[in-house]
Amino acid sequence: MKRKQSDEAKKINVNIKNQKNSLRIENFIPHTSDGYRASPISLFLNLENYLIISELSYAYGIEKRIKIVGGREVEEDIETLKPILLICKYNKQTKEKFYELKLLKSEDKLEIEDLNISLVQNTISKVGIPTLMKYKTLETIYTEIENKNISIKEIYQKLKETYEKYIYHNNPTFYSFLAVYSLTTYFKEIFSAFPVIYFYGTFGCGKTRTLQTLNCFCHRSFLWGFQTEATTFRYVDAIRGTLLIDNQIFRNSKEILNYLLGYKKDSLIPRLYKAKSFKKETYEVEFFNPSTAYVLNSTDSPDKFSSALLEQFLSRCISINLIKGEPVIKEDPKLEQFTSIREDLYRLKFQIFEKVYERQNELIKSINLTGRERELWLPIFTVASLISDEVLKEMKKYQKELNEIVSENLYKREKILIKAIESLDCENDTYKFTTTELHQSIRNMLVANAQDLIVRDEKEKEFIKFWSLRSVGSLLKNLGFKKKSIRENNNISKKYIIYKSELEELKKKYFENVDSVVTVDILSEHIQENQPSKFQENSQKTQDFESENNSICPNNLSTLSTVSTKIDTSQLSKKHKEPISILRFLIEKNGASLEELIENGYDRDLIEKLKKGGSIKFDSETDKYFAV
Repeated sequence: MKRKQSDEAKKINVNIKNQKNSLRIENFIPHTSDGYRASPISLFLNLENYLIISELSYAYGIEKRIKIVGGREVEEDIETLKPILLICKYNKQTKEKFYELKLLKSEDKLEIEDLNISLVQNTISKVGIPTLMKYKTLETIYTEIENKNISIKEIYQKLKETYEKYIYHNNPTFYSFLAVYSLTTYFKEIFSAFPVIYFYGTFGCGKTRTLQTLNCFCHRSFLWGFQTEATTFRYVDAIRGTLLIDNQIFRNSKEILNYLLGYKKDSLIPRLYKAKSFKKETYEVEFFNPSTAYVLNSTDSPDKFSSALLEQFLSRCISINLIKGEPVIKEDPKLEQFTSIREDLYRLKFQIFEKVYERQNELIKSINLTGRERELWLPIFTVASLISDEVLKEMKKYQKELNEIVSENLYKREKILIKAIESLDCENDTYKFTTTELHQSIRNMLVANAQDLIVRDEKEKEFIKFWSLRSVGSLLKNLGFKKKSIRENNNISKKYIIYKSELEELKKKYFENVDSVVTVDILSEHIQENQPSKFQENSQKTQDFESENNSICPNNLSTLSTVSTKIDTSQLSKKHKEPISILRFLIEKNGASLEELIENGYDRDLIEKLKKGGSIKFDSETDKYFAV
């Protein structure tokens, strides 16, 4: 197999330089376009006739250097560590692969066909990390001497079996997912987006152990502790590997937005830096691409995130709850134990990257997903399909299971708006309404139907806070609706006109299962104590949620509406009666002692939460609790 590119592109450049009629701009003579700019360590280019990828390795070697001794130039050998690039060019027509070796530099170029591709590397690490491709592997791929063929199915099975031994989970598909994800990280540059993985669970449920095991197999992986924004950008720019971030608190942290930006391949973050100048202080703009594979873990379930982050987080992440249990192997995995598997994964990358690209294009047309959901799962489905049809089916089933958990927390306001439109009068399969009419419809649906005065008062407060005429108008615009002038009773007015077919299409987009949506409600945390989110249902298997975010305080209202199916409270056990029933009981009895409340089935912990939250108060003189 050929390894060197022909010199045609170089000859073209030389010919252009020698042309007498070349343009001259002051003392500068341009000769070719700057073409593409790319990061050399995460290279993937889809050109007309070529696919190009790269891989990074570090190696010790002898470098020839010239030094001046006694006025004479003397050559000496210096042992040093250098970053090396292995670049592979796949010819789409001939199906041949051409290999090229380069030393990594801050600025370099790659010439192919008549294109001059600029390789720009802002940050270069002085040393490598243990999970980089070994030089011996690079050598065997380049020379094709002792380079063995790797079976993706066999290596998938090895990964799955290893995860089963080192990590505990009650869902067997979890191990299949980890194995597929580990394989997929080696092809992340091929995809326009790559999912952020988020593990959550209680202390001791195996979050760190899961990251340690992933660290043994994922592409250029590195287990990351506490970090700043600047160091994260620099590290990603230098290594562009799988960043495993352990035990962080994300619930109100805007730093997580940096990781969320990294899910999209071509996103850029500008940063100013002081330019070196002897005359005056100047600033220049430097662009960082945060795109890479991120795996995060935390004790915070996603529903603890601030409302400003929740939807952005859920739409860019695959969130998985970890369950506490004992793994088969108690000892932590060590990187050096799995070197051979890791090197086989690097070999596999160069052997099948063109197949991954081709399969991705096939699956885009066939998978029944849209938008960000498709972006998140396309990499997983693509690699799974190359393993076997059974693994692909397993991943599709797992995607549906996880999607059920997050769907209730996504697009809550849009769902409420759609249901409110549906409740309006429909004449000739057409809805006609003003913003004010729709606003009133939302209020009727969320507030007016509440029979209990206390519940209605709480809902009214939330409605006033989160549903204004302006917010309703903005939502309608976001959904693509515009006002139209219509004539009614000899008067011309502007109204929204939505056809029933359009509304049905919206329901398909925003509701996972349209038929299962019975009611849409906005209930604050203290009213909906008995209707926990799917995240809470999962986490409560191993954790008692008693953080400040689960406070019953009326001031701690959720800033996002909750979409849910109402539960018949008569079927709830006495121990789990809703907080509002305690308030009713105290009002009817004009106060009650702790013993009376417990005798009537009210939970002691819930009473304490209500007391801390300010919904009830304790009178030490009468030794009774009263509703506030």
